[in-house]
Amino acid sequence: MYLIEFTLQAQQDVVALQKHSPQLIKKLAKLLDELREHPRSGTGQIEQLKYFENETWSRRLNKEHRLVYEIHDNEVLVLVVSAYGHYIN
Repeated sequence: MYLIEFTLQAQQDVVALQKHSPQLIKKLAKLLDELREHPRSGTGQIEQLKYFENETWSRRLNKEHRLVYEIHDNEVLVLVVSAYGHYIN
């Protein structure tokens, strides 16, 4: 199982989601559960992002928001980078 960690930006994004789109919190929780087991497959229109230093992936929460995360296999870690909007700020 992968450990899930959040960057400061991702923590702020989750707070913004709770405030502006509370219906997405359940979907976010489901996606985080999937990430623990298999971060490269599952639901949410998974896409590997190019041009990043680390292996970075994106999953759609809805048309407006995406969950962006890095996978660190050597540490068995998924680092959530962003969860609000389409792109990393």
